[in-house]
Amino acid sequence: MNSPISMSSPVFARAYERVPHSDTRLDKHFHRDQRARYLLAYSLRRCLQLLKKPVPAIIVVLALQVVFNSSYSNPASFTIPPENVFIAANINDGQLVLGDWGTSLIETCKLVGPERTHVSVYGGPLMAMRELEARLSAAGCDNTIVAEEMEPIDWSSLYRVEVAPGEYRVKRISYLAAIRNRALAPLDGLSKRFDKILFLNDVLFQASDAARLLFATNVRHDGKTGYKAACAVDFHHSWKFYDTFALRSSDGYYPGVRIYPWFASKGDGISRRDVLSNTDSVRVKSCWGGMVAFDAKYFQAAAGQHNTTIGTTPIRFRFEHEPFWDSSECCLVHSDLQGIPNDTENVTDASTGIYMNPFVRVTYKASTYRWLPLVRRFERLFIVPNALINHFTHMPEYNPRRDEIPQSTVLDWTWVYDGTTRPSPSSAIPVRQKQGDHFNSERETGQLTARDTSEAQYRSLWRAKGYLQRSNRTATRDGFCSTRQLLVINEGAMVSPNTGTNWEAAAIPPWPKNDS
Repeated sequence: MNSPISMSSPVFARAYERVPHSDTRLDKHFHRDQRARYLLAYSLRRCLQLLKKPVPAIIVVLALQVVFNSSYSNPASFTIPPENVFIAANINDGQLVLGDWGTSLIETCKLVGPERTHVSVYGGPLMAMRELEARLSAAGCDNTIVAEEMEPIDWSSLYRVEVAPGEYRVKRISYLAAIRNRALAPLDGLSKRFDKILFLNDVLFQASDAARLLFATNVRHDGKTGYKAACAVDFHHSWKFYDTFALRSSDGYYPGVRIYPWFASKGDGISRRDVLSNTDSVRVKSCWGGMVAFDAKYFQAAAGQHNTTIGTTPIRFRFEHEPFWDSSECCLVHSDLQGIPNDTENVTDASTGIYMNPFVRVTYKASTYRWLPLVRRFERLFIVPNALINHFTHMPEYNPRRDEIPQSTVLDWTWVYDGTTRPSPSSAIPVRQKQGDHFNSERETGQLTARDTSEAQYRSLWRAKGYLQRSNRTATRDGFCSTRQLLVINEGAMVSPNTGTNWEAAAIPPWPKNDS
């Protein structure tokens, strides 16, 4: 009879080795995973509880926004190619010339390469201009620095418009176009050919941002930029866009409310979608933004070069001659650029060749500039408020000339001041006969309000001066730039009490409602 197998025998031990009560390694991983799942569930539960309370909910949303949904915060790297750059500026602030603005200008020259740069500044005051010239020369930057005190603008050459019978005022835009052209004047005499032009306002900027605008906007597959013009974005406050006078969407609309994303969705909404996509080349029809880069070939044409679309090149700044319409000289120059056919060297698609680069931001105050990086973290929160405000305020503003066909004949109105001979009734409609709903804000009620009385007095004043006459007008390509207003200069440096500057908006005649 076989003897029983002992539990301690080698055979049993090999077949039925006891499993240990616990494996410290398995135990550690199990408890760690269990703890992680518990913490995740706890955190989610706490977040849901917090979201039921307004203040914690806002804090959570803001935290998520800052970390995961900021805009224009991670620009691509770029290199500076060996291109010649002409830097032009108008400035009349001695503190800026001798301070941050002047320093950034010199740093930009050094960054691009002093041997490849020419700086042209027209402005003042005289002593600040002289010191800037010395600093640029010491840095090895070729320059043409001209103080307006030494070479003033010829006021007799500026365009004047009749604002009252026998009273003429200088159009502000004609003056601005003249001083900008003075900054570009050295291009006519320099033998050096330039690849880019950088035009600066009196803004606070960084040299690296100027270089990014020049060399990192709409970069093509071959590593070269493809634009006719590229603009920065300027801010009055860290969250509030500034230059709406020159900015137009790709459809030619005015911008909407001046918070991110700056454009309304009206029309095709291309500009708005481009901003939301975080691109460095937002397609627009016109812009300025305090700092703009141009392809220099349009401004420094070869001798005798002629373009039948825009007239004789090189392009220069200009103004609108029509009395009670104004267009920014900065918008008109982009209109002229679009008059030149696109080429594969600059524009690879059917766009205007004009772009805005929101990675490049400038301001007019140091306090505002310091807040720009933080605001980029939050500005996407403005998308919905922007859309709602644009919708309920019917922005952008209506421009009757936006979609006019260039060279077509348009029936319009012309203001005529009273003279010794009045036109026949068939060709003129006196203002006094155009009442009721034909004029803006005109009301026909039994009792006049204070506003009605003011409007009635305003219209009565103009009726005493003249009348509106129907006339034919040839439409131009720059109708999208225009707005019904008249900005005039106060000659003799007289400051306007309304604006605190030497310019103001002049009164304009009431216009028919269906043309507003």
